[in-house]
Amino acid sequence: MKNKKAAYALLIAGGVLILVLLCIVLFISPSPKKIVTQNSDNIHLSTTTTGITKTLAINNQKITLELADTEALREHGLSDRTSLATSSGMLFVFPNAGYWAFWMKDTHFPLDMIWLDKDFKVVTALANIYPESYPTSFKPKAPALYVVEVDAGFIQNNKIEVGQKLDIH
Repeated sequence: MKNKKAAYALLIAGGVLILVLLCIVLFISPSPKKIVTQNSDNIHLSTTTTGITKTLAINNQKITLELADTEALREHGLSDRTSLATSSGMLFVFPNAGYWAFWMKDTHFPLDMIWLDKDFKVVTALANIYPESYPTSFKPKAPALYVVEVDAGFIQNNKIEVGQKLDIH
């Protein structure tokens, strides 16, 4: 009888220990950061970013670029957002230079897309790509290592041209 009670108590203690460890793993393990940025129009919420940003400096302004440097982050991109502040965008980083195609799936506002080589020189710049263009894919004219997506009008307002080197740090 004592052995059965001891075995039962040991079994319960083991189960409690397993539950505690499971809770620790679930609540302490890293998850994507939620970043909230606000502009004068509304609030943007992204749950698919690492929180790492780069800065694009051009014409006395600074554009904050969220970094998309994993397959999952690149695939999701700016999808499901309702708008994009004019002072923000996304920098897609690829493992190697290539003809990386983009489309407007689940994107709800027009974008400018800028493909860059390893030295941040513009190889292709496409302006005013609208959500209605989906499922059309857009590709660069030369291999690119990076792609910048910004609010439509950026290319025209900043006179971005092929061959121009962008200051991204």
